[in-house]
Amino acid sequence: MIKRRIYDTIVVNRHSFHTLFDTGAQNSYITRDALNRANLTSVKLKKPFRMGLGGEARLLKEYTVIDGTIESNYFSIHAFIVDGLGVTHDGKTIDMLFGLAAMEVWGVDLDIKNKRVDLSRFAKEFIEY
Repeated sequence: MIKRRIYDTIVVNRHSFHTLFDTGAQNSYITRDALNRANLTSVKLKKPFRMGLGGEARLLKEYTVIDGTIESNYFSIHAFIVDGLGVTHDGKTIDMLFGLAAMEVWGVDLDIKNKRVDLSRFAKEFIEY
């Protein structure tokens, strides 16, 4: 699989966060700093586990629920809390990583040619059988 990465802004509790949309990451993540700025609460995992992320092994101990918007489109996801996600090539701190599982659930695509998030298939309602 070819990894694709695009950056966009996610708004949570009226705070804007620089977010990496990454098809190479299954899960979603938020930095502890972003968690605190958005005034989100954390939930401790019953059993911490190791995850490879950004070329290093990390011990994940907590997650949070993020209710936010991407270009005014509402979403809700679970995200693991990490100390940091790095910086972009132009020096911007990455606050969140929106992973492939969340992208598939919400119908978020990446327009690689135009370097933007494609929300043309964004889920406005869910129907399950």
